[in-house]
Amino acid sequence: MKKAFYILIIVFAAAAVASCGEKSKQSKPDSRQTAELCRRIVDLYNCYSDTLELYTDSASIDSIACIFDDRLRRLYLEFPAGLDANLSEAENDSIWRVAQRYIRLRSRMFAHPADSLVADSLPTDSLPGAPARVPAPAAAPVR
Repeated sequence: MKKAFYILIIVFAAAAVASCGEKSKQSKPDSRQTAELCRRIVDLYNCYSDTLELYTDSASIDSIACIFDDRLRRLYLEFPAGLDANLSEAENDSIWRVAQRYIRLRSRMFAHPADSLVADSLPTDSLPGAPARVPAPAAAPVR
């Protein structure tokens, strides 16, 4: 009787160990989902990069960048966590290429701060008898 009991325990233990090693199909990411995530990220970057090309003032660029950050965060919440870790090398490269364009356009507001002061470019005040303001120093050339 004890021998049959030990054999039964060994069989159940072996079955439990064997079932733990088997990968479930639910844990494997769907390639359609990763492709859809990549496509939507690239589309979002392209859309906001095209929008940034239209504006040169820092206030507009900053507000567009804030909206973009929110939209990108919401996009990632629509997909399962960690799905972006399963993107292929080609998908990662295409995301990186459009992200570089977005970063280059967004960084314009930091590269040329003198361009963002267009509204404050009058050399004197409009009130009669007001003292003249000293013009702001020119921005250093970007190398």
